[in-house]
Amino acid sequence: MSFSEVFAILKSVIFDWRVIFITIAVLLYLDFIAYVIKYRRKPLRQKVRKTAVKAASPAAQSDVSIHDGNEEGSLA
Repeated sequence: MSFSEVFAILKSVIFDWRVIFITIAVLLYLDFIAYVIKYRRKPLRQKVRKTAVKAASPAAQSDVSIHDGNEEGSLA
């Protein structure tokens, strides 16, 4: 078998529609498997409730306004 005969057989095998179809199918399958392996689900963000924010802010403001029972403007 000469090189030209081997080349002709390889050419007919490589350009066969079944070989091309299977090659594309395998590549798509491997790409999908790589996507599944690398997939990371985004962490869920917890929603901040408005009642929790409102309840926390008045307490923080009242602590700041108290200074040993004395007002800043008084001399007593």
